[in-house]
Amino acid sequence: MHSNYLLFTTLLLSTTCTLSYVIPNNDFISLPLIKRPRSLTKRATLETYRLYNADKIEYLTKIYIGTPPQEFLVSIDTGSADTWVPSTKCPTSECPYEKFEQDKSSTFKALNLSFSVTYGQGSIHGKYAKDAINLLGPESGLTSNEQTFGLAESARDIISEDTEMTSNGILGLAFPALAANSDTLEAYNPFIFELAAKKIISQAIFSVSLNDANGWQSELTIGGVNRDKYVGEIHYVPVEKNINPKTSKLDYTFWSVKLKGIQANKNNTIAVNKNVILDTGTTYSYLSKELADQIVQDVTQQKVSVDLQSQLYIVDCKLRSSNQTIELEFDQNTRLSIPVADLVLPPADKDSNECGFSITYNFDKKQTFVLGDNILGSALFVFDIESKRVGMATAVNSRSKIV
Repeated sequence: MHSNYLLFTTLLLSTTCTLSYVIPNNDFISLPLIKRPRSLTKRATLETYRLYNADKIEYLTKIYIGTPPQEFLVSIDTGSADTWVPSTKCPTSECPYEKFEQDKSSTFKALNLSFSVTYGQGSIHGKYAKDAINLLGPESGLTSNEQTFGLAESARDIISEDTEMTSNGILGLAFPALAANSDTLEAYNPFIFELAAKKIISQAIFSVSLNDANGWQSELTIGGVNRDKYVGEIHYVPVEKNINPKTSKLDYTFWSVKLKGIQANKNNTIAVNKNVILDTGTTYSYLSKELADQIVQDVTQQKVSVDLQSQLYIVDCKLRSSNQTIELEFDQNTRLSIPVADLVLPPADKDSNECGFSITYNFDKKQTFVLGDNILGSALFVFDIESKRVGMATAVNSRSKIV
């Protein structure tokens, strides 16, 4: 019988990922993770990086699949639901690192079902399977047996060959309806949702604190909230349904909330009233062009300029020392106030006066609103599976505030 765990997973700035279990009492187990810059993708150009430092960030954890367990380093992603790792059928040019060897797992079960997922950049194709998956290695009881997951036979523009410490798969944290096979008889609970359904974790929630200012370590927490990571109270807002493209009906798919308005540089609040996706798998934040133009104009008091290669606005690097704020208004009168300085990317050349601004718009003209890590890192976010709500709280050592 499984024990209930409150699992704290700590994101470390590191070039290695060594497992060390810390159990100060019987309430939780800690697991080191990695925070690292994303590498250039095949479609990116060097010119993008000459202008300013546009390196993206991804947050990685180890997962263990099969019996005996095989280890994979994967990205945590609230913007997708499927968990997948490379199959032995994936070519080395697309999957250069570890591949899941199904013949070596005594608990592996193949499923006669294909899947494909298209991300903001890149796509995967493969087959579903079932096996034991856990986050803490074979010694832990935090395991979902016969867990459905994906084996990628193709992973185009997903896995980088630039460094060994790169994502070699994805741990999907979004709602089950967003899984690739959610409209089939093989629909399943994603890993975290299955842990909650089986009551393997103490509470059906997980939380992220991506703030690493002043040496404070970032953290993903499964099964609870680490009280040491925030000050004040947690303010909850309801998760909003979106149109499920498979059924054309409203459903819980993404972790999305209602963005009611934005105020920049203490100007009048700009009404928004749109659903916005909270996505740890995206580095920057994306709004409509009209809204992004207005925000940048309010901040800079100048005509906006966009770098088409990086698809980011260009601003004066002096804003990195600005005392301006941008305030996001959500439901329940919940407001997140963020220093403008925290949204300005550092220049690649220390003598450059041009920097990128990490709020932009979708150049493919989709009107999807996304808050990525540049916003999610400004506060503690709690994802409540059972009550279908998102909590926000002021993170310890953060200059941003929930007001």
